[in-house]
Amino acid sequence: WYQRRVRVMEHMIKILLALRELNNFNGMMMIISCFLSAPITRLKKTLDSLSSQSKKALQEFFDMLSSNKNHKVYRDLLHTTLPPLVPHLGLFLTDMFFIEQGNSDTLKGNLINFKKSILIGRVIKEIQSYQQSPYNLWPIEVIQEFIRNLKCDKSDEELFNMSLVIEPRK
Repeated sequence: WYQRRVRVMEHMIKILLALRELNNFNGMMMIISCFLSAPITRLKKTLDSLSSQSKKALQEFFDMLSSNKNHKVYRDLLHTTLPPLVPHLGLFLTDMFFIEQGNSDTLKGNLINFKKSILIGRVIKEIQSYQQSPYNLWPIEVIQEFIRNLKCDKSDEELFNMSLVIEPRK
């Protein structure tokens, strides 16, 4: 089972590389989030067994999608990547949330806060800009069906407990 886990992680890193070639930042963020989850990060023996090339690639993805400085590296990369691309929408939703929470709808004298509207408009415009260039890809029904049928019926706690069984604490 141990070698199988290593092979699965190596395969996920290959998928990350393919998603990067497609500029699919949303897919990349989903996989990186899994690697950063507690049940996975604690699997030191498995992670240490990855090839040096995979470890290096994984670290580059961690750095690329890091939340440091309000996702500065990712935002810079996003703004310099030519479409087509799939941005990580969670970042835009977070931006919209903070614009909404940090700015009142009205100003003194019951005036409309146009600055807030402009900020929201900028975020929407950026999202729309990424929707202008379509991919030249064809659906592969077998793969789509596989993805549609993926299920994880385990809670975070159950996954963490499974990781303890796989690699017990020392």
